Amino acid sequence: MSRRTYSITFFVGNVATEPEFFVTRSGLPKWVFRLAVDRDVWSLAFEDVNAKGADFFTVECIGDRWADLQLHRGDLITVLCVPRSRDVTTTDGQRRVVTYFRAIQIVVVHRKNPPEEDLPSEVTELVPVPNVESLHRLLNEAVEKDDARR
Repeated sequence: MSRRTYSITFFVGNVATEPEFFVTRSGLPKWVFRLAVDRDVWSLAFEDVNAKGADFFTVECIGDRWADLQLHRGDLITVLCVPRSRDVTTTDGQRRVVTYFRAIQIVVVHRKNPPEEDLPSEVTELVPVPNVESLHRLLNEAVEKDDARR
């Protein structure tokens, strides 16, 4: 068995677009939205006083466990995710690589406009957080399945 490496990313940012719903080719539900992450915090760490604004990342949530996803533009959230990429061909025939992030866990830190019947505006967990051991076990199971296919 070969050794694998893993990358897990953690973002704190604002939902920049309303989540869009799709169905994958295999029939799984999928929600996609853009996340705006402020540059100011990191620019201070690197003493780059000219870095202002935000970086925008595409986040996708796949599977039935996200069916109750209640995110709206402007909500401040944290996202634990894994980076993914895929090759795409544009309408003019250009090939390029698109990077996106697949969510593992999302926590609402603050709702911009919470409806009265909605979740409270304080920290609310939308998806159970896997502990490190269970996350490691899931990643190892995925690697074993991948190795078995080869």
